[in-house]
Amino acid sequence: MTDSQLLIGIMQNDERTWKHICRNMKPGFASILGQTSSLGNLTNDDIEDIFQESCIVLMQKVKSAGVAVSREGALFSYLVQIGKLTACNLVRKRKDI
Repeated sequence: MTDSQLLIGIMQNDERTWKHICRNMKPGFASILGQTSSLGNLTNDDIEDIFQESCIVLMQKVKSAGVAVSREGALFSYLVQIGKLTACNLVRKRKDI
């Protein structure tokens, strides 16, 4: 699916779109977050939770702000950036405890 097709699917809350995102974006997402040393030692469960939360944020952003993509792969990059911010917040909360 192209990024434009994914955006339409997200707007319509299409189950096939979400399956595609999970199947095709999750492995790369997990790899990037797992290799980002500034995020500390994230467990697989942490990364799973961060991915789910990032997908929710992505959906909210797409539906409220009408996210546009300028190139293919931009949606994945956007999801990863959301994930990194979410992970930073998690790490910060753990340090405060």
